[in-house]
Amino acid sequence: DVSRLVIKDISARKKSEEKLELLASVFKSAGEAIMITDTDGIIKDVNFAFCTTTGYSKEDVVGKKTNILNSGKQDKQYYKIMWETLKETGSWNGEIWSKRKNGEIFAELLMINTVFDEQGNANHFIALFSDITNIKNYEKSLENMANYDQLTKLPNRVLLADRLLNNIAQTKRNKKNL
Repeated sequence: DVSRLVIKDISARKKSEEKLELLASVFKSAGEAIMITDTDGIIKDVNFAFCTTTGYSKEDVVGKKTNILNSGKQDKQYYKIMWETLKETGSWNGEIWSKRKNGEIFAELLMINTVFDEQGNANHFIALFSDITNIKNYEKSLENMANYDQLTKLPNRVLLADRLLNNIAQTKRNKKNL
């Protein structure tokens, strides 16, 4: 009996599916590394850029804590301030040193944002980062060139003047002689 034909409008569901497909496409193809964690720091998902940047496969990291990337270059206080800022403001960004799967240390520009549920409770963190090791190495090279003689590797006048000014300021603050 066709008289009881039911028609249901599924256009809202189709739009939601299209939106999810678009978001999944952005996640997969983003040039920056993306890592999604729960609020305990357990990795839930990563994109391809994360894998190429860190050397870890998705299978290597999903289910593990984010400290798998810890380089040891920042102390506990650094991470404490980072997490406090994240909890207070919902986001944090800055430079951090991490460790690839092969043990190589690299610099990254990191941005972490909190994802909230409908009730306003934090339920995930999304971290986006880029490898800035080459930039950091270039900065170090420029600083070296500015402060040291390139032939002898001895400190030059610029470094001497800087250190002298710092010492003069310190002796004035402490009211001592130089």
